[in-house]
Amino acid sequence: MKNIKRFIIPIFIPHAGCPHRCLFCDQQAVTSTGDGKITRQRIVETVKSYTETRPDWDRDIELAYFGGSFTSLPMKRQLDLLKISGELIDEGLIDSLRVSTRPDAISDKILGFLSEYGVRTIELGIQSMSDHVLDMSDRGHTSEDTRRAASLIKQYGFDLIAQIMPGLPGDTESTILETAEKVVFLQPNGVRIYPAVVIQNTEMERLYREGLYEPLSLDETVRITGMIVQMFQEHDIPVIRIGLSHSKDLEKRVVAGPYHESLGALVMEGMMAERIEAVVGALKHIPDPLVIRVHPKLVGAAVGGKKRTIRHLEKIHNLNRVKITGDQFLSEEEIVIENL
Repeated sequence: MKNIKRFIIPIFIPHAGCPHRCLFCDQQAVTSTGDGKITRQRIVETVKSYTETRPDWDRDIELAYFGGSFTSLPMKRQLDLLKISGELIDEGLIDSLRVSTRPDAISDKILGFLSEYGVRTIELGIQSMSDHVLDMSDRGHTSEDTRRAASLIKQYGFDLIAQIMPGLPGDTESTILETAEKVVFLQPNGVRIYPAVVIQNTEMERLYREGLYEPLSLDETVRITGMIVQMFQEHDIPVIRIGLSHSKDLEKRVVAGPYHESLGALVMEGMMAERIEAVVGALKHIPDPLVIRVHPKLVGAAVGGKKRTIRHLEKIHNLNRVKITGDQFLSEEEIVIENL
């Protein structure tokens, strides 16, 4: 599976094109943007503000329309925005375009239209593959719509990024894992995981206040998200984002749920802790001090915030000292106990 790693410049169009507002959604809170009109000047200024700080970038720059359902916009508005980005491609300011949309806003006609204007990547707001969860969240589409849209997107040669939202009303650990399994079958080029949080002034806040909905706890979210991340990794599907982007404004508007400014780091830490414990627990004799070697890239996740993993190992195995160090000769899959 090709790893999609590009320099993405976001242009947020909150709720634009959305046929209605979903139970959980407040795009302006999530993106920290107002609803000001997106003009050519504003787009150019945004692109330059990003690229001027990255003069050494390798030129794989993708302008992304996020926050709404791009392909549900009126065709004239789509064309206006696509023409602007097409001009920027011709001028060498960007290399391609990315749009986010809904599964029920994809068709042969739409994809043929997008392919003419430099669109390379389509992000699909899947959220869940459970029809029960989709219905309870007022999504307005079905899992079959998602399967059909994903298949068409791949047929037309676009890169497909799947967005899922574990923990919506009606979700259970079982339905979340099932969603991940079905997303794997869609063969996306990447996945974004946005565990559901309760945001002010949404219908989900009303359900939460009335005791009709209970979001996942942070611990549950870290554990379950770790399970689905592992599932995607096993199928060579990159996870390109875990959790909402942090902002002070969003932090103020979150009423409940597993919001954390470093959720992705917590998930990776939890996954590493489980892997390390499995290796240490299999030892017939645990040395003290215990020295664990991992790939240098994974040292931070292995140690844990505030040395949580180290402290945990010292406590449960009654050790005086645990040290985790990087070893460039190890792969990211290897964990080695140093022979002292």
